[in-house]
Amino acid sequence: MLKQKIKSNALTQTLEEVKTVLSSALFLHNGKLSTGTINYAAFRIETLSLIFEVASRNFRRTAESGSNAYDEFLADLGEEVGFTFARDLISRVKSRDLFLEVQDIRKLIQLWALFENETGAGETKLKSCSHEKIVIHLRNNPLRRVESSPHAQCGFYRNYIRSFLNELHTLRARLIQQEIEQVTVQALKVVDVLEHPDAEDNCVFVAQLRPEILTRSFDALYNAYDQFYKLSEADDFSSCASLARSALVSAQMEAIGLQAERAPRQLFKVFKEVLPRDDFKRMDKVYQVASKYVHIGETAPSEKLTRSRCWEILRDIRRSVYAFEFLNITEEQRTELRNTAMFNDRLAVLTELVQKTEEIPPQERNETVRLLSQLKERKLVEEHHQVRLVECLKRLGGKVWEVAKPILTEVITATIKKQYGL
Repeated sequence: MLKQKIKSNALTQTLEEVKTVLSSALFLHNGKLSTGTINYAAFRIETLSLIFEVASRNFRRTAESGSNAYDEFLADLGEEVGFTFARDLISRVKSRDLFLEVQDIRKLIQLWALFENETGAGETKLKSCSHEKIVIHLRNNPLRRVESSPHAQCGFYRNYIRSFLNELHTLRARLIQQEIEQVTVQALKVVDVLEHPDAEDNCVFVAQLRPEILTRSFDALYNAYDQFYKLSEADDFSSCASLARSALVSAQMEAIGLQAERAPRQLFKVFKEVLPRDDFKRMDKVYQVASKYVHIGETAPSEKLTRSRCWEILRDIRRSVYAFEFLNITEEQRTELRNTAMFNDRLAVLTELVQKTEEIPPQERNETVRLLSQLKERKLVEEHHQVRLVECLKRLGGKVWEVAKPILTEVITATIKKQYGL
């Protein structure tokens, strides 16, 4: 009841009242903002702007993809800066037991704007805030001081704001549920951030939001980061990699509505044609890297996962989870992917059973495995090849045949089904 009362009182506070509450905790004696874990270094505005402008020229001159490479650089940079800023902001507020006082999303964004303005990085102002849209106005954007073309560096701010708001909503929802009993908060996710300059050509960023879809996956990712920050530099971070990998697997299952106790084997392969190429490659690679450390005791007992390497794994898994969160597929595609995943899983089980059997000559066993591989690749179309596979599996009998029958009924012709009573 006490926590409920605190929450109710907090919602009625104005930002000025919140600033008063925070003054002893977040302000230095000279009135300047002290951010604790959020450290600042002073740059001339011209220096900061030139860093980006020189980077832009070099990317365009040396990178194979030119402008695209620089845009990707801005996106990656903005994403990491926004993510870490949101975590630092919430960490600072939590450390002073002030989270409930400022847990309203509008107050948290306004507090962020205070920090931004205190650094001299332009004049940031929250113009509007709702469940569907957040509008942020930035006057005197320091990155525009020495720009070769209008708003050339604003890709950084778009991705910075997107990442910041995503992590802010993620943390806020889960912390409220921890702090206040019997309260469920649905996090929001930023679908996109658009820039619509005002009449004076100042930067106006419009973040479009919708409710979070892959809640279980983000819960698991939240736990992985929680574990990360609890460990010390000298610790083995393998347990953190395990939690992160579970978030990735959960995202794959949630994305296609797969309800099962365990994930189908090689589930990731069904996404090869629906995920952007780079997203698929990242997901595949980071899963393999994380798995290496999850099974570390089985392969390399002396190797441990370092903090810096774990941070890279978490980053790539986080990006992969977001790729699934925003995966744009129809319900028909979702059903097809789900069915394919389950079919491939049953086929993998059947293949293992065949490989382990000693009841047929090695040559015939190898032939059966080869036919099953063709079946998986949807290349077993000739009837005589289908007949050969059915005969091989039927001859093995027992568990192999019982597992094989429902698989075969999905792929062989009606004539063969009738012939073998399937």
